[in-house]
Amino acid sequence: MPRRFYFRDGAVAANITEFHRHVRFCDPSVINYHAGRTDFWRWISDVLQDHDLAARMHVIERQLDTVDDGDAIRGEVVGPSARAT
Repeated sequence: MPRRFYFRDGAVAANITEFHRHVRFCDPSVINYHAGRTDFWRWISDVLQDHDLAARMHVIERQLDTVDDGDAIRGEVVGPSARAT
């Protein structure tokens, strides 16, 4: 049974599609929280076993050291104007 990603706001993702969907619309503080703890990178690496994607996510999460902006990080993860929908 796959392990799910539990977001700080109570949402749950069972796969990368659900993860992407929630990151696209959640509050930026949720992204800041998880990115600051490298939760996204660890879940993608350990659970999904997608090491290429995990490496890219790790770079994005490390940007939090210089960019404390969940919307900017969201843009890197799901693309620009992701929340505008």
